[in-house]
Amino acid sequence: MKKQFIIICIIMFIFSSFNVKAQPKDIDIMMVYIGGSCQNYPGINQQRKACYWVNGYMEQLDGVSVQSITTYKGRVYATGVYRQQGEKKTFCYWVDGMPYALPNCTSVNKIQVYNNNVYVSGYISTEESGFWINGVRQNMFNDGLIADFKVINGTIYAAGAYKTGEIFNACYWIDNKRYELNNAQNYISYGIEIVNNQIYVGAWGTVNNPNRSCYWINGTQKINSVEGRYTVINKEFAVHNGNVIMLGEENYWINGVKQNYKATGFEGNVYKYVNGIIYIAGAYIGLGENNVCYWVDAERHNISTLVGEGKYFILTSIHVTPISLPE
Repeated sequence: MKKQFIIICIIMFIFSSFNVKAQPKDIDIMMVYIGGSCQNYPGINQQRKACYWVNGYMEQLDGVSVQSITTYKGRVYATGVYRQQGEKKTFCYWVDGMPYALPNCTSVNKIQVYNNNVYVSGYISTEESGFWINGVRQNMFNDGLIADFKVINGTIYAAGAYKTGEIFNACYWIDNKRYELNNAQNYISYGIEIVNNQIYVGAWGTVNNPNRSCYWINGTQKINSVEGRYTVINKEFAVHNGNVIMLGEENYWINGVKQNYKATGFEGNVYKYVNGIIYIAGAYIGLGENNVCYWVDAERHNISTLVGEGKYFILTSIHVTPISLPE
């Protein structure tokens, strides 16, 4: 797997070196990792196989489904469903395809690697968050449900919500200490960024506060402009050049002002914003087709499959990073 990864990197570097259409913003050659699963035939009774794509080239894992993917020092880290029998699932994380158990886990939502340690967030139950470091469950974030986290200089910043009765309240944590946010009722925070010592938290409205989204900068709330009736804004949260970017299914917002995607004809599953560029992975709708692809701004790219392995895909995560070779 690592050899194939290196070959892909070299091919993409050579190809990009001769790409006369490259724009001035293409300073880095970006690698796009998409995690998910595949199966040969449609239907819930067909066993799915965990897989991911690197710039459209497929890799398969021993497991059922990748839920989150990242890279670190040239290695691929992923987490998701390892085995499934009926409704019973066991979860793991993979390091270059090698699985490691996540005990007492009922779902996962993010993986990050810092200082050679693997951090995974997820859930123990629908009412309790779970957090693992190198596969060992930690006694953290027990007073709420986390949706996103960042490890910066050894400090863990997390975003999510806690409940008072049936009401969700958006909040964030620094390590294991929870911090309140003003006017946070009926919001769930789904993204957190730390930039120039400022804490940015993005949130979307619950069923009691539909079609709303907001963000906080060091606790000061900013409300986004009015959204469409069925728009959901919880696909991606980023801060770039001092601007707050929030991605939804149909549109995205910069500092609370609605923008339009350059890509067209897509049904997005996962979204990413990196250095001013929007990456979307999902289904392409056009000319009677329904093909799984990914977009870099407005440019569409197909994804491949291994021979005889999978015709039907579910995409669940995306990670984008400058090209790098394993150390």
